[in-house]
Amino acid sequence: MLKILTGQPAMPDQLIKPERFKPTQPHIPGVPESTPKEPPEVSPAPSPASKAPVSIPTKWVAGAGAAILVLALGILWWNHSRTAAPPAPGQAADLLTQFLPAGHQADARLPVGPGPVATTEELAKPWAARKFNFKDQLTGELTPAMVVHLPGGTYWALSLNAPFATCKLEYVTDPDKLNRQYGYKSDHPMVVDPCSRAVYDLASYGAGPNGLVRGEIVQGAGVRPPVAIEVRVEGHEVVAVRME
Repeated sequence: MLKILTGQPAMPDQLIKPERFKPTQPHIPGVPESTPKEPPEVSPAPSPASKAPVSIPTKWVAGAGAAILVLALGILWWNHSRTAAPPAPGQAADLLTQFLPAGHQADARLPVGPGPVATTEELAKPWAARKFNFKDQLTGELTPAMVVHLPGGTYWALSLNAPFATCKLEYVTDPDKLNRQYGYKSDHPMVVDPCSRAVYDLASYGAGPNGLVRGEIVQGAGVRPPVAIEVRVEGHEVVAVRME
């Protein structure tokens, strides 16, 4: 049955057609009709790119920077140590002598053998002596040594490192000092060991590992005479050749 909106005859386009497929809501007496509520709008979830940046503590940034700097310096040092040239034999010996006892350290200002270590003019008088260093040709190690002009024109050289000990031998030319400190009387200079109190006489021969060697032990406890160094005279030069 058609509803008529006005008193006029109803036209086809004025007819109110029910919505298709929409059920009619039931009407309960005493309950006002309410319009259906629209569903609340849901805002879209923010995209990952729109999230607020996470702040990193400043101390963490500083610590990471310091760690990177230390790591870089360590890599540079390691590369440098790998490419650094190894020390020459003579340089290695110089480093080793820094850890030797004071009595075994050589004086770098002295002449070095093998080679000329003194002149005949410097050793013109009997018992005149001159210190020098003797260099090991394999290791480059310097041994403190001394050459002495003995009576009769003989030149004798010896190592100042006490045999099988850590002390440095001394050449005593003062008879009073020799008598006072070592209780030994002599009319010529002697070689002494201040540690063992041994006294060596270069005018006499003592037993060595390969035969007789100048420097007989005349007092005190010594193992053997001082280690000898061969020398020869070439013109006005006294040349150290080799050490026993």
